[in-house]
Amino acid sequence: HWVYEDTRRDLTEAGEEVEAVIEAALAAVAGTIEPGATTRPVLVANPLPFPRHELVAHDGRLVPVEAPACGWAVVDLDDPPALPAPPVATGDGWMDNGVLRVAWDTDGLLTSVRHLPSGREALAPDRRGNELQVLEDRPANWDAWDIDREAFATARAVLGAEAVEVTEAGPERAVLRVVRTVGRSRIEQEIRLTRGSGRLEVHCEVDWHEDHTLLKVAFPLDVRTPVARHEIQFGHVERPTHANTSWDEARFETCAHTWVDLSEPGFGVALLNDSKYGHDVSANVVRLSLLRAPTWPDPVADRGHHTFAYALYPHAGSFADGGVIAEAHAFNSPLWLVPLSAASTGTGPGRASVVTVDDPGVVLAAVKPADDGDGTVLRLHEAFGGRRRVTLTVPGAVRATLVDLLEDPLDASTIPVDDGRLTLEVRPFELVSLRLTGAG
Repeated sequence: HWVYEDTRRDLTEAGEEVEAVIEAALAAVAGTIEPGATTRPVLVANPLPFPRHELVAHDGRLVPVEAPACGWAVVDLDDPPALPAPPVATGDGWMDNGVLRVAWDTDGLLTSVRHLPSGREALAPDRRGNELQVLEDRPANWDAWDIDREAFATARAVLGAEAVEVTEAGPERAVLRVVRTVGRSRIEQEIRLTRGSGRLEVHCEVDWHEDHTLLKVAFPLDVRTPVARHEIQFGHVERPTHANTSWDEARFETCAHTWVDLSEPGFGVALLNDSKYGHDVSANVVRLSLLRAPTWPDPVADRGHHTFAYALYPHAGSFADGGVIAEAHAFNSPLWLVPLSAASTGTGPGRASVVTVDDPGVVLAAVKPADDGDGTVLRLHEAFGGRRRVTLTVPGAVRATLVDLLEDPLDASTIPVDDGRLTLEVRPFELVSLRLTGAG
């Protein structure tokens, strides 16, 4: 327990330091920007390699903003960019944003999540989604580290609710609040559907005080596939949804980063998360492990207050066609808004990208100064599992060299750069590091 007290303090300090660095960097950029003919300008900064147009909470309301990949844009809050999506509608036991139509029952469990563009239902027939389950969690060894398969046979659904109520029913967002009690613990969930969004978000506040209990959430999906894709660093792996062999049986609980996806030809559903990485997939049922309660070596591990979120993302086509990677990363990396002065004397562009990639299957993971101070290093990877030819646009770059993870040159040759554009051939799941230098 002492270790966790130290870790909490250290991570809090690290988080504050990182936020200060980000805020200082964005303030430096904002000080150079020409706000144009705006009355209430903000700088919208996007850290991801995908362009974004979405609603963001600002000054107590949701406002539509947009920004290019790995860059920024000036948005006038008095004349924001229109979001090309119908307003959210809400009724008795349902909500609809034109992309998803969601229904629930008196227990607050999801009875339907219909993907309107494809006409497909995400949930399995006569099954309910977002079902919380508790399992008796008493591993034979290594209490805080192991989950034994025998625990799965003890799963029981948490039914009934203290509250099931719509707390927000505006044109920009609908929110269903569900409160449940599990033993000595209280679980409050906000199920959110936002205008124009393809994901159904579940934001959780949990006061957890159980012992030897594993809390999971289950989604039975109307998808038939022999494999589930799990995101890992710089790619994904396919794992079976069956237990035909002893090896398959041994993989009853597996890890993933920000998403797990089940897809069949033409349609699929991804389960996204912002901080929970344990999953189990059996046939068409995906479960996410939320909390545990071991008693050794820390007798109060996991007890206390928790805040986390996950989301269901139905999509047309494969996980690649459906934009699962971009959606999961957007769920984890919110846009940053920095107020500008309409009287600013800056002359910099009101819209710019540090780097753009013309293929969503090649994901930019890092943009950083070279360790030796000579240029900028880009780190990117092929994410779909195929070969592809990709063009990067990097304003100001005149020379590009392939380097290894220590930023040493892989060979003496350079990649041609033509007016800030360069082209690469990448192999399946290849990790590429580039050193870029300018005219200086």
